[in-house]
Amino acid sequence: MKIINHIKAGARVAPALLIILYYLFIILDIYTTYLATPDLKYESNWMVRCFNLNWSQIIIKDSFIVIFMTLVLLIALNYMHGYFQDSNIKNNKTFIVMVFQNKKLLISYIILGTFYSHLMYTVFVTINNYLGYIYLYRIGNALSAISTFYLNKIMIGHPYFLLYIQLLTPIPGFIVASYKVKKIRNKYRKLSVG
Repeated sequence: MKIINHIKAGARVAPALLIILYYLFIILDIYTTYLATPDLKYESNWMVRCFNLNWSQIIIKDSFIVIFMTLVLLIALNYMHGYFQDSNIKNNKTFIVMVFQNKKLLISYIILGTFYSHLMYTVFVTINNYLGYIYLYRIGNALSAISTFYLNKIMIGHPYFLLYIQLLTPIPGFIVASYKVKKIRNKYRKLSVG
C-alpha cells in the first residue's frame, strides 16, 4: 500500500517520465521491428529466433517484461527510499561497501541497473531497427547515408556488433543506477542535516 501512496503522491519513488519513456521505447522497438522486418526474417532477438515467436507472442512476451520490470523497479526504488530515510544517514560508508553489506539494497541496485540497461538497449534497438528499415526499403531521407554506412560498415563489417552492444549496454546502465542510488542517499542526508 505504501508504494501506491508514493505513486499517487507524485511518483516520489520513480519519476513518471522515466516509466513513460520506457514504455514509449518498448512500443517504438516493436513498431520499428515490424517496419524493418514484418515477416521477422531479419529479427536478431535471440528469444524470437530460438523459440520461433510470432508477432502475438512477441507482444505478449514484451508486455510481461514491461510489467515485471515496472513492478520490480517500483519495489526496488521504494526499498531504497525507505532504507536511506530510516538508516543512519551520518554513516560515511562508501557506496560499494553500503550496497554489499545489505542484500536487499544490492538486489535493488541490480534491479535498477537492469532497468536502465534495458531502457538504453531498447533505445539502441529502436535506432538500429529504423536505420535497417531505411536501408532495406531504400527510403530516401536525411538518414539514408547514415543508414547505408551503418549497415554496410558496422553491421555487415562487424558480425558480432549486436552481441558486443548487448554485453556492453549494462555498463552505462549500472553507472546510471549507481548515480541514482547516490542521489537518493544524498537527498536524505540533506533532509537530516536541514
